[in-house]
Amino acid sequence: MVFTFTKTWEPCIGEELVCSPQVNNPHACYAVAVCKSGTIVGLVPKIISRLCWLFLNKSGTEIKCFVTDTRRYSSDLVQGGLEVPCRFKFMGGTLEQIAKVSALLRSTDSSTVCSSVTEE
Repeated sequence: MVFTFTKTWEPCIGEELVCSPQVNNPHACYAVAVCKSGTIVGLVPKIISRLCWLFLNKSGTEIKCFVTDTRRYSSDLVQGGLEVPCRFKFMGGTLEQIAKVSALLRSTDSSTVCSSVTEE
C-alpha cells in the first residue's frame, strides 16, 4: 500500500516505482518516498516506513514498489486520503537483513501491508 498525495499521477497495474528515504521531511523523520521517474508520487505507510527507511540506509539496498490495483480512498485515514495497493520488493540486503525485514513485517498489525511484500 502506498499513500499518495497527488491526483495527477494515474497508477497503472504492474507499474514499477522506486522507494527512497526522505532525509529532510519535517513531518516524519523516517518518511520513505515512492517515486516515478524521480518525481515523488506518494509515501510508504507509516506502519512500515521506519523499517523501510532503515533498510534503505544500508549500502547496496533498494526497495521497488509494484502497483497491484487502482487508486482508492483510504478508510484508515481520518482525513480520507488516497492509497494505491502495491507489492514491495526488498533487494540487495544480506540474507540475514532480508530475514529480519520479513519477520518484522509479518509482526505488524497491518495484514494488507504485510501480504504485499516480497523478497529477493
